[in-house]
Amino acid sequence: MKKILLATILILILSCTTIDKNVDKISVNSSFNKSKAEFLEIIKRNNRNEIDKFFIKGLRNNKILEEIKKYDFNDFLLIISDDIEIYSSRKVKTLLLINNGIDTYYFDVIWKKRKDIWKISSFYEKRD
Repeated sequence: MKKILLATILILILSCTTIDKNVDKISVNSSFNKSKAEFLEIIKRNNRNEIDKFFIKGLRNNKILEEIKKYDFNDFLLIISDDIEIYSSRKVKTLLLINNGIDTYYFDVIWKKRKDIWKISSFYEKRD
């Protein structure tokens, strides 16, 4: 009885997961680069109001946005690496560098595609 129950649960779990093995890396990379260029352009123009469209709404991201909007982006140099780690056709991970004078901060950023725009889902300070 336990084996049948365990097998049923295992089949349900495996059938409900979505594994995107055949990801078209070229199209993911090109669509991500378009959103990345638009994001960096907004940062360069110091347009704090438009930065909202690049964040997925949530408690944590809303708090981060509040803090980000307090700063003048002209004081920072932002670099998003060209090397992206593709998890699926709708989720990638990149490295974000923020340079302020002599200080450089590194962040792992998870981007998710929503309505043909790549948005920041979460980011964590890199501690390596």
